[in-house]
Amino acid sequence: MCDSFIPNMAYLAPTSKEEYFAMLNWSIEQNEHPVAIRIPCNGVISDRRTIDTNYSNLNKFKVEIKGENVAIIALGDFYQLGENVIEELKNKIGLNATLINPQYITGIDSELLKKLKENQSKKLWNKKTLL
Repeated sequence: MCDSFIPNMAYLAPTSKEEYFAMLNWSIEQNEHPVAIRIPCNGVISDRRTIDTNYSNLNKFKVEIKGENVAIIALGDFYQLGENVIEELKNKIGLNATLINPQYITGIDSELLKKLKENQSKKLWNKKTLL
């Protein structure tokens, strides 16, 4: 991928029409980072989520739904699939999973993933010991 060789590159993956326009506006207004935005291929999806307007803090994921035991990371076009998985887990087995919108293709949020690992592991351990 050619963008990985450009220092401080922000490669964004919007999940909705609103997020796409927010990312586009931010990319035009800021001058700290070169920016690429992956155009969504899943049609024009609109939703009522609160959308970030500043993407300067590179590679920080957004937790859209806070759950437990399982985390679904759904980037760009896969976000709506992630929402469906969350709903199925809840309806079929009563599991309230966490849904994460990474927003950035170019990196990972190590801090968030570490927190998830610690919190999810504790909850799984406690659940197993109760069985």
